[in-house]
Amino acid sequence: MADTAAQIITIDGPAGVGKSTISRKVAARYGFTYLDTGAMYRAVAWYLVKHGIPSDDIPAVESVLDRITITLLPAEQEDGDVGVVLNGEDISAQIRTPARRPPINSISMPRPRRGPGEGHCSSGSEVKRWMKRNCWR
Repeated sequence: MADTAAQIITIDGPAGVGKSTISRKVAARYGFTYLDTGAMYRAVAWYLVKHGIPSDDIPAVESVLDRITITLLPAEQEDGDVGVVLNGEDISAQIRTPARRPPINSISMPRPRRGPGEGHCSSGSEVKRWMKRNCWR
């Protein structure tokens, strides 16, 4: 039986030291997907805006979270952004165009879904703590 456990790498450190830069490089080097939480937040915000749901209406936001599926695609270049697919629609450009980018406000991070053997690399202590609580079992 093949080992299908996913590998997760988290990089922690103080603000401004290059955690995201290193995380992107490590992800590219090992063929992992960079877990771009900022893109995940923007994808959820994009969904809310598209469906007219105010991000500060917590019950309304919670009621639609199970309808949201976010797929992060590996960056095409080492220093590139990951692709973002929301419910089957590629919204990569929409969430990264400043004039069209939705506000994020107080949206909680959705749980990433991993396939067998998929690896993720991320940065930041909040992500590390969240991953430890929710993904490492």
